[in-house]
Amino acid sequence: MNPERGRYSKVKSKTSAEVINNRPGAGVVDSTLAAEYKMVEVMEGSSVFWYPHQRAYCSAFKSWSGYVNAVVDIFFTKETLAISSARGSDRKGKSGDANIPLTPLIVDALVGKVCSKFSKDSPQPSQIIQKINMKCVEARRPPRVREQRAE
Repeated sequence: MNPERGRYSKVKSKTSAEVINNRPGAGVVDSTLAAEYKMVEVMEGSSVFWYPHQRAYCSAFKSWSGYVNAVVDIFFTKETLAISSARGSDRKGKSGDANIPLTPLIVDALVGKVCSKFSKDSPQPSQIIQKINMKCVEARRPPRVREQRAE
């Protein structure tokens, strides 16, 4: 039996986050597993963890909107964003599908973190949710095709 396979299933059973290279990805992770991989909690008591290098990368952003953009990219894939919105929606979009909510624990932890980190600028929670929703809208847009200029 492959010992790596057993380790993968152990990691996967303790996290709802994606497993990358036999390590849990940023997201909702069991606290003992997070400690084993030296992950840190986004907000105390949130059960949402990320790696110190991810936190350091995001800390370089001076505006709350840039910070939100970076954090959303860490916690969610473009594919997940494309089918979701921050809180979910019963209304159907152009495609006829309702948007599924992003993981509420993660969204709430991000809102709390941004509000506490940028207390001077004091963004409202609704502004943060709106910014996350805009990231979802951007993910749904088709990729831009640049035309070659005729020389």
